[in-house]
Amino acid sequence: MRVQASARLIPDTPLQVSVTAGRHSFVADEPESYGGTDVGPSPGQMMLAALGACQIMTFQIWARKLGLRMDGVEVSVSGDLDPQSWIGEESSNRPGFSQILFKATVTGPEPEERYAELARLVDEHCPIMDSLLDVVPVLTEVEFKSPDQVS
Repeated sequence: MRVQASARLIPDTPLQVSVTAGRHSFVADEPESYGGTDVGPSPGQMMLAALGACQIMTFQIWARKLGLRMDGVEVSVSGDLDPQSWIGEESSNRPGFSQILFKATVTGPEPEERYAELARLVDEHCPIMDSLLDVVPVLTEVEFKSPDQVS
């Protein structure tokens, strides 16, 4: 299964990006403090949200698979970024997250050991977690067009 998304700078905006993911469309932006207009989540927030959503879905799939009753699952995801490196200012830090803090809270009547096994399987099978923990090759192609070639 190939998953696909596309993005395009919204003309006459500082950093707003129109994103299409399957049948869904939304706007990504940055807070005003980073030069955006804060009309949508930042790419970093979307990445953390993707991890949280994928973990919750994987909890649900594996709870069902194991026959575990799970009344609810909530996650909190945060990460530390150094924006100076991103915008080209002096910094010894990498532009990406230096760490991501993930916390899940599972509620339900099962013994704690069963939920611990569930959590282990979730981390093992969550595609977004896997992509963050193991280096994924990114094949990059950049095409340059003159203004008269743009449709």
